[in-house]
Amino acid sequence: MKKILLFTSIVFFALYSNKSNAQTIDSLIVSQRIECPGDLGDIDVYISNSTPLVNYSIILQKIDAINLFQSSSQGQWLLNTQANFHQFTALSAGLYRVLLVDPSCLAPYNTAFTLPVDPCI
Repeated sequence: MKKILLFTSIVFFALYSNKSNAQTIDSLIVSQRIECPGDLGDIDVYISNSTPLVNYSIILQKIDAINLFQSSSQGQWLLNTQANFHQFTALSAGLYRVLLVDPSCLAPYNTAFTLPVDPCI
């Protein structure tokens, strides 16, 4: 009986396991630190793409005074790409986050501090 249960479990997990391949942010590095008031910084973003390759957009958001993330530096966004590296330059002091977004979804992107389940992000 135990063998049948084990075999059934293995077959169930093999057939119904949910494999997902997605692009992920591999690392995020502050390459130019802000050392004095008024200085500007740079952020380097390294990305691991999925197999097969998919397109995505790299979006930067900055937190505002009421703790909502607002789209920032839109001129530096990298849209509809498969790039493994992107750099955001000349950033003022603040708290930022980087999103990998489906290119078919349009701004504005979610502003909540904790992101809910969203098929675009």
